[in-house]
Amino acid sequence: LARSVALPRRSLCGRSTALHRILSCRPPPQSFAALLLLHGGTPAFAVQRRVAARQAAIVPEAESASPSLDGRPRSALGALRLLARAFALGLLLLRPLLLLLPALLLRGRAWQSRFERALVHALERGGPCLTKLGQWASTRPDVLPASLCATLGELHSRVEPHALELSRAAISASFGATAPAEELLGSLSAAPLGSGCIAQVHRATVGGVPLAVKVLHPHVERQVADDLYLLRGACGAFELLLSPLLPGLRWLALSQMVDEFAAFMRSQLDLRLEARNLDAFRANFAVDPRVEVPRPLREEGLVARRVLVETLLPGQTLSSLLEEDAAAAEREAAALLAADEAAAEAMQAAGMG
Repeated sequence: LARSVALPRRSLCGRSTALHRILSCRPPPQSFAALLLLHGGTPAFAVQRRVAARQAAIVPEAESASPSLDGRPRSALGALRLLARAFALGLLLLRPLLLLLPALLLRGRAWQSRFERALVHALERGGPCLTKLGQWASTRPDVLPASLCATLGELHSRVEPHALELSRAAISASFGATAPAEELLGSLSAAPLGSGCIAQVHRATVGGVPLAVKVLHPHVERQVADDLYLLRGACGAFELLLSPLLPGLRWLALSQMVDEFAAFMRSQLDLRLEARNLDAFRANFAVDPRVEVPRPLREEGLVARRVLVETLLPGQTLSSLLEEDAAAAEREAAALLAADEAAAEAMQAAGMG
């Protein structure tokens, strides 16, 4: 969905009325809230906060326990862990920062490419928060160079997966020794179908039905909490030091944006919310035979905070559909241009005759 921000609106409307229904369905899906967030600006964060609040209101009391993203160190060991994390992030970002100056001054493609590759490498290794920020930046060609946005776009699908045994352990901890869980463990694919900054997806089979098993990365909650705590501290220091020099800085509301980003990240760490969004999609499109939506296996007891099992359906990403539309539009424009040139040459030849 993020790729659609940079493309003309008519590309979205021309594909199908079903796409409009996806983007306008109520309650809004989590992916739509993420699209608004990626589009940039404080209003998008405010929309995500209202969506998260409405989702939290319908969470049953027994399911409401979600990880805290406070990140505040509770002991000396926790403080040392935060210091080590800050130092590690500083080392990761040092190389792209050093390459930024020659990339800006020399303006050579070689230096720019080095900077872009170093930045993607640092964000990819920096954890879920940095990866999410890089994904957001990839959708802003109105602010950043197109080549940088294209390079950052690799962060949408190029995240290092965790080991299969960790996925097995998460499934066992979430579902116990039930029969569906045991069958799930026996058919879990060794290589994931895909890996994002929050979770990865395996293929499995239960009762002969192909399934997608989404599993949160291990320790992702603690890592997100630590990074958000450091991000809050960095924004607070930035505002404190620079506000006297840049009075307009307060209009950016950096601290509030971090709070909204934290709420967005928190919603990503509870896969039960994603299951409810899938249920909402299925209800909204129940009367449309052209639209298929994966079904969370809630009745089978295979929906939990850290693991989500749903039916596996073949499909195509929205970004690839939009790229096809853009390529078709370019071919049509080239054909029209060639026809105009041929007509002009024919008229010129007729006039000379």
